[in-house]
Amino acid sequence: NIEGPGHFSGQGSYVYNPSLDETGRTFPTFDHISNKWDTAAEYLALYPNVLLGVHRDHVFNIIITPDAINQTTEQIEIYYADQSALDDSYSVMRQKNSAMWKEIFIEDIGVVEGMYKGRSAPHYDGGKFSPIMDGPTHYFHQWVAKQMAA
Repeated sequence: NIEGPGHFSGQGSYVYNPSLDETGRTFPTFDHISNKWDTAAEYLALYPNVLLGVHRDHVFNIIITPDAINQTTEQIEIYYADQSALDDSYSVMRQKNSAMWKEIFIEDIGVVEGMYKGRSAPHYDGGKFSPIMDGPTHYFHQWVAKQMAA
């Protein structure tokens, strides 16, 4: 887990290794990063409404705008580690990368909609936290509670 109580939280992964090109070509990576980043990625929530995905070759951000108590809008942008990744020679790879993330983000919609429905259930009691997996979520809930109490 990645935890900065009161500011951010998230989780890391050690299985990031997409294959976007049949020849094995990859996007240029950030300078001066360790070998850890060959397969590592980090996914952070910056409170209250920004999500970041950090990878060896690009970063994405998602700005979540609450439109109503049961509806949000997401604005997603991808930034590549090196300007050369914007060259025409990387066009197909950028399209595949965008499509890969779009598919993942669309999968998340059902989860979020299910949470909205669950929170509206008459017997919903606030849920339970798992000490292993939900530390980052717990920090976000603490931040919200502190903001509401202020």
